[in-house]
Amino acid sequence: MYLKLLSAYPVLHQKLLLTTIPNTYKEDKNIWKASHDGNLTFKDAYFFHASQHSQNLSWDKSIWHIVIPPSKSLLIWRLLHDKLPTDDNLIKRGCQIPSICNLCGLAQETSIHLFLDCPLAMQIWTWFASIINLNCSFTSFLDILKITERN
Repeated sequence: MYLKLLSAYPVLHQKLLLTTIPNTYKEDKNIWKASHDGNLTFKDAYFFHASQHSQNLSWDKSIWHIVIPPSKSLLIWRLLHDKLPTDDNLIKRGCQIPSICNLCGLAQETSIHLFLDCPLAMQIWTWFASIINLNCSFTSFLDILKITERN
């Protein structure tokens, strides 16, 4: 049993070998690495949280805009974070359902298939590219958002 664990988790085994267990009792203590003294204060947590959410995203202003209804912005945000209730995501969460794209009937329903790979989606993107008079490649969701950077 022990050898099976070693072969299944070699990285964990290496970390365990580097871990020192003290001979005398020592009380465990949580240490907050982002502070100067190891203690977590509300102020430290607030500034850490604020710094994590102040990422400079190239697409954030494109989807969160006053002229875009919030429901559509939320849909795009959920799409970019793979949080749409597509069949593949429902299956990952334990739902036992058969999966097939309702638009084409040719593939499993995933966000990528519905918005990029489905023949109907490809027709819509081709039509859209002709309307805006651009030669566009739609292989990922970020490719679509890059169009907004072109104004």
